[in-house]
Amino acid sequence: MSWRRFILRDNRLHPAWRALIFIPFYFLTSVFSGTIFALAFSLFSGQPPSYQIVSPLFIGVELVSTASVCLLVFLFRRFLDGKSFRSLGFEVKKGWLKEIGLGFALGFLLMALVFATHVLAGWAKVGNLSPYSQAGKALFLTLLFLIPAALNEEIAFRGYFLQNLEEAFGTWWAVGISSLVFSSFHFLNPHFSWLAFLNIVLAGLLFAVAYILTRNLWLPIALHFSWNYFQGPVFGFPVSGLRFPSLLALEISSGALPFSGGSFGPEGGLTGTLATLLGLAILWLWARRNAPRL
Repeated sequence: MSWRRFILRDNRLHPAWRALIFIPFYFLTSVFSGTIFALAFSLFSGQPPSYQIVSPLFIGVELVSTASVCLLVFLFRRFLDGKSFRSLGFEVKKGWLKEIGLGFALGFLLMALVFATHVLAGWAKVGNLSPYSQAGKALFLTLLFLIPAALNEEIAFRGYFLQNLEEAFGTWWAVGISSLVFSSFHFLNPHFSWLAFLNIVLAGLLFAVAYILTRNLWLPIALHFSWNYFQGPVFGFPVSGLRFPSLLALEISSGALPFSGGSFGPEGGLTGTLATLLGLAILWLWARRNAPRL
């Protein structure tokens, strides 16, 4: 194999190298843009930063980080891949709204089942509902945080990274590698564990399958957002170690740790494992009915 075939494919940088180079650029772009915004926010606001997850600082950091990642992916896509940003998975074709609806409904269903399982098994106790005005504000502010968060990760991992790996190595190698790297990016989350690592690998597999079945990012973005939104702001679980203000006050028993995931949330417990496997089964059944060729 000549060096040229090792470095290039179709007179462009080999897709494996594009995927490899993208990851450190993605990390640095996310961190650098968020840090610059946080410093500017603190300087111009004249107020000490609030570290609440739905504070203007945190929401702004996520919005700026996502915008920066979109710009990064656009540049990689345009100048290294020679393709459009839209071709990454934003085609508006027949059924795209149904894909968004399916993702939203599936995320709700899986988290509702996790919630019901915890309550019925006595692993969690539901407190009072938050006051109406307070709950409404919290649910709106968490939308502003979790929508860009889902966009950020899906554009990066099921968008640019997975698709270049697929071009280099084939579909299932790409799914496996991208899911492992996706989970690795959660190492620094509070209360991370090896079961959490395995569950987030499975979640990466779930989102990757959602992309592969539709060849669009609408379904994985909607599913990713819905899973997080109903898990945290609605039902009151931690979301990958992060606590959100929530509609329901949920108290989780310390004895349920292997099932609930404790302070990490369902992704750190066995109920999260079962929910992800159920999600994969539902997507498989949906694909058999709606896309027989798959």
